[in-house]
Amino acid sequence: MGKTKHDANPATTVVARLGGCRTVARLVGVSPSAVSRWCTPASLGGTGGRIPQKWWQHLIASGKDRGIDITVNELSGFACPR
Repeated sequence: MGKTKHDANPATTVVARLGGCRTVARLVGVSPSAVSRWCTPASLGGTGGRIPQKWWQHLIASGKDRGIDITVNELSGFACPR
């Protein structure tokens, strides 16, 4: 994500766990810049860490296929600490 590190969760965490913006973009069929916007604070034109709900089930299934447990709670930002 360039020189600026955005810590907008849950998107930043989920995207990193699944392999980064390009990988997630391929998984859900959107551009890498769309995924990057999920990880960008709202004050900078992003979604503030929110992943659109229409992608949640796909991300959960893609994680499962890769042995990565992605939960609805994690996607919503209500994940319990690991």
